[in-house]
Amino acid sequence: MYNHQHTIEYNHSTTFGYGCRCSKNGEPVDVSDYQFSAKIRDGNGKFITDLIISKQQKIGLLHFSLPPNTTLPIKTLYMDVRVAKDGVERVSNHRVRIIVNRVVTDG
Repeated sequence: MYNHQHTIEYNHSTTFGYGCRCSKNGEPVDVSDYQFSAKIRDGNGKFITDLIISKQQKIGLLHFSLPPNTTLPIKTLYMDVRVAKDGVERVSNHRVRIIVNRVVTDG
């Protein structure tokens, strides 16, 4: 299990989307020169999927989504983000716990 700073609940079989704002001292950061990657793993560290990350029009806004035809298993998962700029890569300390809930109408 991973330490986490944020929790989101996600209903299985629905569109997954997660947005975040990059800021420093409360001000938006221009992320146009940054590269981002994100992975989802289960509590045992098993790799589930990479995420697609798109930079939004407004400064500092990112949107995370699942690759096409990817579904998340019904369990608690964890996501972290890697940020790279000028050849230096760091793992964000803002990990996200994703609680994947079963949808009553599934099955």
